[in-house]
Amino acid sequence: MCEAVEKYADRKMLDKQIELIKNLMDSMKWSAEQAMTAMKVSDADRAMLLEKLWVGADKIRTENERLCKRICRKVCGVKGRNCKT
Repeated sequence: MCEAVEKYADRKMLDKQIELIKNLMDSMKWSAEQAMTAMKVSDADRAMLLEKLWVGADKIRTENERLCKRICRKVCGVKGRNCKT
């Protein structure tokens, strides 16, 4: 197989594993560690998967913070970090 196809396949498999972990966390109310234990994820892959999960969570958190700031500016005229909502 060519290198580009292998990279694409690896990326898709990683995305699928992350999706499965998130689904187990949501439906079973498990931590990421518990979900990976149930999936029998190797120790070598755990660190990489946790990093990907938290990078995604940071992106969501940052986007939510931006949205909150925009709403506060429009609704109550508050700017920056002084927002209490």
